[in-house]
Amino acid sequence: ITLAAIIVAIVLNTDAGLFRQPGSVDTDKEATVATPVYDGDLVVYGMYPQSEVSGNELTQDIVDASYDSNHDAEVDGVMYRRIAFEDVTYPLVPWETEYRYFVYEPVKWRVLYNQDGQMLLISDMILDCQYYETEAGEFDWLSTDAYAWLNGEFKELAFTIDEQASIKATSAGEIFLLSDTELGKYMLVTGEFDVEDVKVYTSDYASAMGVKPGIEEGDANWYLRGEEAGAYTVYTGSSQGLAVMSVIFHSKNEGVGIRPAIVLNVQP
Repeated sequence: ITLAAIIVAIVLNTDAGLFRQPGSVDTDKEATVATPVYDGDLVVYGMYPQSEVSGNELTQDIVDASYDSNHDAEVDGVMYRRIAFEDVTYPLVPWETEYRYFVYEPVKWRVLYNQDGQMLLISDMILDCQYYETEAGEFDWLSTDAYAWLNGEFKELAFTIDEQASIKATSAGEIFLLSDTELGKYMLVTGEFDVEDVKVYTSDYASAMGVKPGIEEGDANWYLRGEEAGAYTVYTGSSQGLAVMSVIFHSKNEGVGIRPAIVLNVQP
């Protein structure tokens, strides 16, 4: 795959902050191609349900569409997801409606490095709410529910066959979570952090699936990959500062978000 083929959009870091609000992808905007600069650039790759469809945007055609076993349906060339409260990973407050609807949108990724024909990306927003592991014990990353979900359902739904072919297989899987070490190496490289660097916004869909809201905008919890058996980390990037909590032999930590990471094989 060529760099031009995968980078259909790029957003440079601005004074408004590194991360963008849910639903900010303009799918009608003409695509641009650019070479990433590593400090805060975003690229687009794959599709996933993100923004909620409601009000006047929720047409009868969307409501009446035939949804498959993944809760997805295509209407006028656009893919939508419909979920009921019983589908939620971590139920919070019951809904007033039977279903909620979300539109598939291009996934924005933050470029952590781009060198030697490989690009390491992490999703710009929290995309979903899933359990890291549902069984307590001496689990390791490759045997966790989160690994199985990322390299199964998520990969199949988010990427086309051609897109999957350009994702590099690593020792942590094709789709993985960053580890504590990788977080420090690629995202907090100076040993210090700016408030904007630890903020992360949650998509409408991830919120509906049960990601717990933070005290302030930009506060959210997301998983890091465990580097030893039976352990993983819940990372909090907040407007108040940085908090990292290691969780040992505790499986169902609820309301925590998923930020997938991938390595793409690219050619300049």
